[in-house]
Amino acid sequence: MGARSTIACLATIAVADWVILRHPPRWHAIALFDHPAHVATAVLLGGTDPLYLAGSLLPDVDHIPMAFRSPQAGDPRPRTHSLYGPLAVAPFSPRLAAGMLAHFTRDLALDPGVPLFGGRPFRLPYAAYAVLVLAAAYSRSRPL
Repeated sequence: MGARSTIACLATIAVADWVILRHPPRWHAIALFDHPAHVATAVLLGGTDPLYLAGSLLPDVDHIPMAFRSPQAGDPRPRTHSLYGPLAVAPFSPRLAAGMLAHFTRDLALDPGVPLFGGRPFRLPYAAYAVLVLAAAYSRSRPL
């Protein structure tokens, strides 16, 4: 992965998070910023395999039923947004499951966290996510 691609991924994440934090869009519009940031995170963490990248967006399929209600930013994620999804998918498609885990890496750093085991949401400091993403970017941009 070249330096330009790495910088583009970091810029995508930075802009998305700046908008989401400083100018929170309505719930339905958050995906316009959050989904590119999920893909950028996945690219930095694991590459550009199409199945892996599809997995990085797959957990948000559980938001479709929520969209028919009156969701607000910060509402709890559904219980299906947990580790049980990647565990069920892994025997059939490890790359898809890995993409799902990359998705959770980002969600763990954002409100309201992730109900990893289907219960109370778990959250990590945003700084932990930032360090991980920056380390991955550094690693990916180094010449072989």
